[in-house]
Amino acid sequence: MGCLIVCGASFFLSTILVIVSLALPTWYEETWPDFNSNAFTRANLWRLCFYHPTVSDASYNASGVKEVVNETCGSTFEKYDGTDYFDTHTVIIVLVGCGLGFSCFALILYLSWMFCEPKNTMVEYRVRREGTAAGFFGIIAGGTMLAGNILFMETLDNITETRGDKQIAFWLNLAGAVLQCFVALMTLAFLCISYQEATKSPDVDIMLHSTVPTIQMVDDPGRFSRA
Repeated sequence: MGCLIVCGASFFLSTILVIVSLALPTWYEETWPDFNSNAFTRANLWRLCFYHPTVSDASYNASGVKEVVNETCGSTFEKYDGTDYFDTHTVIIVLVGCGLGFSCFALILYLSWMFCEPKNTMVEYRVRREGTAAGFFGIIAGGTMLAGNILFMETLDNITETRGDKQIAFWLNLAGAVLQCFVALMTLAFLCISYQEATKSPDVDIMLHSTVPTIQMVDDPGRFSRA
C-alpha cells in the first residue's frame, strides 16, 4: 500500500509540473505589459527578450528604447514582426517542465522501492540493487533532457532566428521534442523492466524457502534391534 501511495503521489507531482509548464506561456502572455506605450522598464525587459511580442516601430525606435533593449537582450535581438509562427521558446518551456517532472518521478519511484517490503531477504536485496540502478538512470536521463533543452535547443533557436529562418527553427525543435519524448519512454521502460526483474524470486531462493517435506535420517541403531 505504501508503494502505491508514493508512486501515485510521484505521478501526481510530475503531472502537475507538466501542466504548469504548459500553462506558463499563456500566463505570461496575459500578463505582458503594454510595450506600445513606451513604458519599458528593466523589470519587464526579460519578457521582451524571451517572447518577442509585437512592438510598434514608433515605440521600438523611440529615444533610448532600442539602446536599452539591445543592451539587455543582446545585439542580435530582432524585433518580432508579427508573423504567425510556432514559438520555439514555448517548446523549450514545455520540455523543461517534462524533464523536471520525469526526474522527480524517477527519484520518488526509487524512494518508493525503498519502502517496499518483499517477503524474503534475497528479493529485497535485488529490489534495492535494481531500484538504485534504475533510479539513478532515470535521474540522469531527466537531467540530460533538461540540459539538452537548455543548451542545444536554445542555441539552435538563437542561430536560426538570427538568420531569420524561423521555419527551420520550428522543424528542428520539433525533431528535438520527439527525440526527448523517445528518451523518456525508453527510460520509463527501463524502470519497469528493472523493477520486474528485481521482484522475481530466483530458483535458489525458492529452494531455500521451500515448504516441501524432506526425509531425515535418524542415527538410532536401537530402533532396528530385535526384541
